Amino acid sequence: MIDRDGIAKPVILFLVEEALGAGIEQVVIIVQENDLDDFQSFFNTQITIENYNKLPQHFKEYARRILDIGRRVTFVTQKAQEGFGHAVYCAKEAVGNEPFLLMLGDHLYRSHTDRSCAQQLIDAYALHGVSIVGLRRTPESQLANFGAAAGYGWRQASSSASLSLPKNQPPTLPATI
Repeated sequence: MIDRDGIAKPVILFLVEEALGAGIEQVVIIVQENDLDDFQSFFNTQITIENYNKLPQHFKEYARRILDIGRRVTFVTQKAQEGFGHAVYCAKEAVGNEPFLLMLGDHLYRSHTDRSCAQQLIDAYALHGVSIVGLRRTPESQLANFGAAAGYGWRQASSSASLSLPKNQPPTLPATI
């Protein structure tokens, strides 16, 4: 992906930067065992001095920034792919009893305000002190592609979910959720 500054980067880096930018102190990435070396290398290995010296100054600064980011990233391996809930469970020891922000590595999060999606969730948690879920409106025709939730009293960061549907279940909900 290309960011706003024209820098090509992997999606995982977008997510990590958003989390850190929102005030998250430590990022835990859940990876498959056979991907661990690649992720560790990306976040923790400096490029060769020959290649580094060929970079324009702003890319040199960004290469150093990635290494700084890497100091705040830890990895947990998911030995068997047993679903989304299992992946979250694998991070239990790393997270402990602390509140955490869950971001999915196959999603991009885009805010329509100057505050990132991660920052909005953290702000809502700080205000209410309860678990917060970020949702987006989804047309009924696309519900089979996503999990869904419906609720009552939908107001900013103060609603309760009353129903959730797994992916690929025929929708029986209003036109948008």
